Amino acid sequence: MLTALLLLPRLAQATDIGSDLKLGLGAATGDVYVAFSGKYWLSESTGVTAMLGTSIVYQSMRIGYESNVMIFGENWGFGQLPLYWHADLELSANTVPYAFYPRIGAGGGAGAALQFESVPAEVFVNAGFTVGYSGYCSSSYGALGAGLNLACLIRPLATVGGRWYF
Repeated sequence: MLTALLLLPRLAQATDIGSDLKLGLGAATGDVYVAFSGKYWLSESTGVTAMLGTSIVYQSMRIGYESNVMIFGENWGFGQLPLYWHADLELSANTVPYAFYPRIGAGGGAGAALQFESVPAEVFVNAGFTVGYSGYCSSSYGALGAGLNLACLIRPLATVGGRWYF
């Protein structure tokens, strides 16, 4: 896959992600095994993101706001590396057999996206956390356990993926 990513810049025309091309669609993995990823640029440095994914018994939908903090490699020739922060809202559910346990959370974190100069694509990685309530915790640990179990209240997020821009 790395070889394919290195060859992509030689196969397409130059573009400016975030200024000329606004909508990116792709795939990601991380806090859920398989996810569809999307991003719509509101300006050259801010955008709205969406993730919809599953890990068999855990379904997740995340909507976020991203804003670039700084950009490395504006003169690299093959691309650039913006660093960004993100704020997220998450709606998810544990769907264990014969049960449905919803979760709602809010959070954020930081990330980086390698945006290629010659193709309308980017590869990204981000990390952070959400804080929220889960019906699964209260049913599994009882009322006292749901209040004390930080793993149920605070959930780490880590995502790696790519998007193609149109």
